[in-house]
Amino acid sequence: MSAYLCQDELFMALACLGAGKKHGDFKINPAYFSPTQLGKSHIKPKQIVLHGEKFDPDRQIAIANFYAEVLKYENHLSLNARYGDSLENIILFEKPLRRIPPLKLSPAQLFKMCSCLEYQSCEHEEYYDSFAYTLLKRIRNSIPSLLPDYEEAEWGCPSFAKKYYTGEYQNHPEEDGISLYMLSKQIQSKEAKQ
Repeated sequence: MSAYLCQDELFMALACLGAGKKHGDFKINPAYFSPTQLGKSHIKPKQIVLHGEKFDPDRQIAIANFYAEVLKYENHLSLNARYGDSLENIILFEKPLRRIPPLKLSPAQLFKMCSCLEYQSCEHEEYYDSFAYTLLKRIRNSIPSLLPDYEEAEWGCPSFAKKYYTGEYQNHPEEDGISLYMLSKQIQSKEAKQ
């Protein structure tokens, strides 16, 4: 499959997810990246991105635009590595974000968008050491929290499930039918007795 430049909307949607609110902070706060990680970015963040009010809407938009630029430039680097596309005179976005739109995409769609972007951006040698890779990984890791029952789910293994993964349950016959493996064992056992 050939590499291509993803749509601007894909970069913007993932960047908005990363700059979205989570418990009074950003889902992916640029302050939590080390200077070494940020130093690996080909796009340098503006002052407001790194040093602004805790949750200022203007800062949120600046962060989203920064994240979108980082992700798109990395996609360009991949095309350069694969096809020799020029990196000169790249226009990252003619119209940067002016507001963060409401999230209208499912967690599955967002996850698949991350996979698409990673596939289109990984053609150059430094990709897995890049800031864009780290950013995309954090965006992808934030997606499960969007699932409808995420907040209600227990932290750790729920007590009702523990019995299924211990010796107590493992020595009992299947509760919900029989696995194909166990069925084949029963058939082999019956055939051996005949």
